[in-house]
Amino acid sequence: MGKRQFRIGQKDLLNKSDDLLGRKIQVILNNNRVLSGSLEVLSASELLLKDARFNLHRISPNDVREVVYDQETLY
Repeated sequence: MGKRQFRIGQKDLLNKSDDLLGRKIQVILNNNRVLSGSLEVLSASELLLKDARFNLHRISPNDVREVVYDQETLY
């Protein structure tokens, strides 16, 4: 099986919220930090990300450059 990588810019986050909730993602911030984890909440005021150690990260959507996630493919 292969993987396909999807990149979602800051302006398209709310439109893709159904695809992102509960999914393992990487959040790239404007200051070049990268946070990885499962997306718990996505709203106009915050992103709530749970990392591998079950810590919660509250992120302002204004601080997000893009969100990246992988999806398995059949090829």
